[in-house]
Amino acid sequence: MLQHDCQEAGKQHSAEVDQLSDASQLRPRVISSLKAAVHQFRQASPQHEGELKLTVLVTWETGKGIIHSHVAALPPRPKPPVKVQARGAPRQNATAKDSEWVRTRQALEKDKPPDVNEILLVTEQGDVLEGTQTNFFAVVDGAVYTAREGVLLGTVRGVLLEVCDREGVQVVLEPPSMHSIDSWQGAAIASTSRLFLPVHSLEYQTRQGETKHKSFDYSDPQHLSMKLEQLVLAEIARRSEKLL
Repeated sequence: MLQHDCQEAGKQHSAEVDQLSDASQLRPRVISSLKAAVHQFRQASPQHEGELKLTVLVTWETGKGIIHSHVAALPPRPKPPVKVQARGAPRQNATAKDSEWVRTRQALEKDKPPDVNEILLVTEQGDVLEGTQTNFFAVVDGAVYTAREGVLLGTVRGVLLEVCDREGVQVVLEPPSMHSIDSWQGAAIASTSRLFLPVHSLEYQTRQGETKHKSFDYSDPQHLSMKLEQLVLAEIARRSEKLL
């Protein structure tokens, strides 16, 4: 991508572009930038003891590659019960978080009730694609259903799919259908801040405009949604790298 941008701008290909395009060369520079940013955050907010949200932007400015790192306090994961609401329409460009989607999401967030953690985006055919900030999953007959197309493929979603493959859990890469919601045994949302988070209650409207609620019972610790939550948390912890 950087190589393409440089070519479009008429810039001469350089070793700097190679370094920014090669993950093995880029990684130590990103880690160094993140360490510096986290150190500054710790100095400015010594009272903060929780986790941090790290954002990295790699760009090309004034003839050289620039790495920007931003650090902010990461809110704690939502505590159960987790409630979601199905009422949003799918975004036009699911492969990118563009400005148009930011405006649309802000409108949905503004109308979101305080007890609702996420808004689900549903097609006219009743397929649940994703949330405004999350990937969505439904457990049906011991299999995990999640959309493959029309969604932004999140990092935690990728971890979940790898965990399911390792544990022998069947994955169906199709969007769960609201028309078969009565057969769902569980549901979950996933993002970098929520990780894999089981959903306890889903509010939706029928074709006749009637508001209904689907509740999920996770009292059994062996419920697939609960097992996947623990497995994903453990896998993410295993992959984590200490910066300071």
